Amino acid sequence: MPEMSKDASSKMPWKLLALILFGGVIRLSAVDAQSFWYDEAFTANIARESVPDLVSGRARDNGNPPLFWVIARGWSKVFGTSEAAWRSLPALCSTIAIWFVYLVARRVADERAGLLSALLFSISPSALELADEARCFALLQLLAVVSTWLFLRWNDSGGAGRLMAYAVSIAAIALTHYYGFAVPVVHSVALLAARPDRRRVLSFLGAMALAAGVFSFWIPQFFAQLGTKGNMSRMGADWTMQFLGTPIVFAFGRMLAWKESPLWQLMGGTAAALLFLWLPAALGIWTLRRDRMNAVLLAGWWLMPIVGPLVVAVLFSPIYATRYATVGLPAFVILAGIGLSSLRWSIAAPALGGIAALSLISISNYFTHPIKPDWRQATAAILQSAHDSEPIVFDPEFEVVPFKYYLPADKKLLPRPLYGVTSLAPDGRLMGVIHRGSAASDGVERPILDELVNEESFSLLVGGSVWPLEKYREVFGASGFVAEEPRVYYRIVWCRFVKSARPE
Repeated sequence: MPEMSKDASSKMPWKLLALILFGGVIRLSAVDAQSFWYDEAFTANIARESVPDLVSGRARDNGNPPLFWVIARGWSKVFGTSEAAWRSLPALCSTIAIWFVYLVARRVADERAGLLSALLFSISPSALELADEARCFALLQLLAVVSTWLFLRWNDSGGAGRLMAYAVSIAAIALTHYYGFAVPVVHSVALLAARPDRRRVLSFLGAMALAAGVFSFWIPQFFAQLGTKGNMSRMGADWTMQFLGTPIVFAFGRMLAWKESPLWQLMGGTAAALLFLWLPAALGIWTLRRDRMNAVLLAGWWLMPIVGPLVVAVLFSPIYATRYATVGLPAFVILAGIGLSSLRWSIAAPALGGIAALSLISISNYFTHPIKPDWRQATAAILQSAHDSEPIVFDPEFEVVPFKYYLPADKKLLPRPLYGVTSLAPDGRLMGVIHRGSAASDGVERPILDELVNEESFSLLVGGSVWPLEKYREVFGASGFVAEEPRVYYRIVWCRFVKSARPE
């Protein structure tokens, strides 16, 4: 039977401390490695709102509860609003999660499994990527592993205080991301697998009722988000690539191989992921087969955020997203650590060597190659080359947000109008909204070309949504504009259009 007497009050072994420090250094060193993209720039915007507006939902996005925004708001008041400041919060969450990964693995298995699991999470490229993104996913992973540790402690020793702490952690998960709902569901199934007595079941249901009560203030906003047009199908046809990329993303992140990679690289990376980590994780379940509750707990925590949304995507709406499913990443590395710890060292050592080598390659790529739209460089180039009063057109419209984030303080009130492309009208006209100064869009759709024909020049930034660049060349050219040579940044194409003497 697993040793269950150890808890967080035990003295931290020096090996674990070294892993936490190592993982923290990697995460903090990477906070400036990538440009902000839309999601992170949106965090910087919404976290400026008041706490009452965030909690009430007067300030919200289309798909997330408010807890991360509230915490990020407080964090920014202390540490500022730079890229490093915003990202240091999830980096800290991910670093703390290394400790709790160890605690859960040790409690379920033993010390060796705990240290191996902590090692795998500390060098996980996927955990690194989410630790250095100003979004809620690192907090979600931390809360998932903390709540699981609290659940195990309560199940082992009981106690009203432990149960109360567990209930609070479940409420926090639900208020961080909706994929977090999988965690209490898995805990419920695991508890039933242990065949608890009636009193224990009632206590657990009481904790769930308390968590639901805390979450209840957000229920109206939750249903409003569910009813938002396009919100349940935001992944579109891309969900199949998201699912097929799950093995490699869980094992080695998006930096080893992803959508733009050649087929051989994707296939090789997937094979390595299945061999070095997914197979040990499956072995971890097999190792725990006689410990039914913990086997169900870890297997469900790992697989439910993958299988559940996959079923919904196949049968109803394309909601599957790999980054959302990474709420199960801690369970994945814990099972892999348990599986590797059950092997002879002559087998485990080469496997760990392969994991370390591929993780190092992936992490190195993260530091040296962009994986997000490079708004940092694109914005700097535009400010250096374009006139202050020259309009800029953004396709799609939401890319105005990261551009504005990178405007220096003395440029945020420039007289230039910013047009965001929103749709194509039935008559073929390009429709959009306008942003002036630092204000948000006025929300009024208008034909963009009708506004631009009176300009002498303007810039177009295409991230890929309504029209390709060639279509813009054709349409703007017919109105008398000549396209200059485009400049290409990662996932962004910038092209200036200058009015010619006569229409082409």
